[in-house]
Amino acid sequence: MRKVMMILLFSVILPGLACAEIPDANSPDAQVYANHCASCHVLPHPGRLDWQGWRNMLYLMEKRMEERGVDKPTAEQWQAIARYVKSHAR
Repeated sequence: MRKVMMILLFSVILPGLACAEIPDANSPDAQVYANHCASCHVLPHPGRLDWQGWRNMLYLMEKRMEERGVDKPTAEQWQAIARYVKSHAR
């Protein structure tokens, strides 16, 4: 049920709430986050979730990319994305 709620949150609710401005937008980790995540959907503000929520979301996004045959970020890029969202999570 929690996975369903997270999917609902990111596919229905957050696109309308997401904003163009993200914290430390010029940092290398923010650039990796923006380049990879915004290539498929509206870029959510990293403060929308706490760290546990982001961990769950990153897992779900990885599975979704596998299902859809989308090129996934490298291990280093995943680490940059995780670092970024963790440092700006609520």
